[in-house]
Amino acid sequence: MTDKPTIGIIMGDPAGIGPEITLKALSEPEVRDLCRPVVVGDHDLLAGLSRTLGLDLRLQVEPADEGDVQVVDTEPGGAASRIPMGSASAAAGRAALRAIRRAFDLAGPGDLQGIVMAPITKESLAMTDAGYHSEFELFGDLAGVRDVRGAVKWKDVVRMSVTGHIPFRDIANQLTTEGIIATGRQLAAIMSVLGGQRLRLAVAALNPHAGEGGLFGDEEETIIEPAIEALRDEGLDVHGPIPADTVFPRAVKGEFQGIVYLYHDQGNIAMKAVGFGESVITYAGLPFAVTSPGHGSALDIAGQGIADHGNLVEAIRVAARLAATAMDG
Repeated sequence: MTDKPTIGIIMGDPAGIGPEITLKALSEPEVRDLCRPVVVGDHDLLAGLSRTLGLDLRLQVEPADEGDVQVVDTEPGGAASRIPMGSASAAAGRAALRAIRRAFDLAGPGDLQGIVMAPITKESLAMTDAGYHSEFELFGDLAGVRDVRGAVKWKDVVRMSVTGHIPFRDIANQLTTEGIIATGRQLAAIMSVLGGQRLRLAVAALNPHAGEGGLFGDEEETIIEPAIEALRDEGLDVHGPIPADTVFPRAVKGEFQGIVYLYHDQGNIAMKAVGFGESVITYAGLPFAVTSPGHGSALDIAGQGIADHGNLVEAIRVAARLAATAMDG
C-alpha cells in the first residue's frame, strides 16, 4: 500500500480498556504499515497510561514527525484522566462522545479516510443528555444518514442484522420486507470490499423451524420470502429462510459467506459463542469506513494492563482495507 490511508483511532470509554488497547495496538509495527494512525482522545490520559504500560510511544498533539503518533486532544487539561476507572458514568460517556464527534468532524472533509472506535460503554453513553442509547443512532446523526447497520466479520463469515438495539417485543412489528432487502444489499456491498470470490448469502428465519409452513408463524411466507426473491432478482445468490439454529454452523462449514439475521441477539449469540472477542464490526451506510472491535469496554479489568489488543488491530486492518479501496476509487 503506497498511499496509506489516515485512520482515526477513537480511544473509546476512558473508564474501560479502550485507551489501553489503543496504545498497545499503536505499538504494533503492522499498524504503522497499514495506515497513518491519528488517535482521537485525551492526550494526558494516553500519555500517562503509555508510561505506566512501559510502551515506547511518542504521542504528539501537533502534527507528528516520522515515528511520532499524532493525538487530536479532545480533553484539554486531561479531564478524562480524572474519571474513575472500571465503572459507568455520565462523565465517561461525555468524554467518549466528544472523541467520536471530533473524529467524525475530521472524517467528513476527508482529513481522515477511516475511523476505528475502541469500545464504548452504552450505559455511560445513555447517562449523558445527548439522547443516544447506541452508536448506531449517533453515527447516523453525525454523518447525516438514516440507515446505519453493523456488519460483523468473524473469520470468513460476515453477518448483519435487520433490526438493532430494540426491545425483543418490538422485533416482529419492526421487521419488514424492505428492511430485509436493504440489509441484504448492504451486506453484499461490504462483503465485496472485504474480499472473497463467493458471495453466497443466507437469510435466517424468524420462527422455529422456519415457521413449519405457517404452523409456528407466517412471517417467513409474508415478509422474508418476498425479500429473498427481490434480492435474487437483483442478481444476488441468496438462500432461505433458513432456521436460525442451523444457519451459522452451515456458514462456518463454507456453505454461506454472509448471513442476514433478523434481530441483534439472533446473530450475536451464535457468533460470540465460537469467537468472542475475535470479530470486527463494520458500520454500513456511512460515507467513510468505520469499524470497531466486537467486544465491550471490559470495565471489570480496566486499569489492570491485561487487556488483549488483538481484536482492535484486526479492526484497524479492516478499516485500512476499506479506506484504501475507497481511495483507489
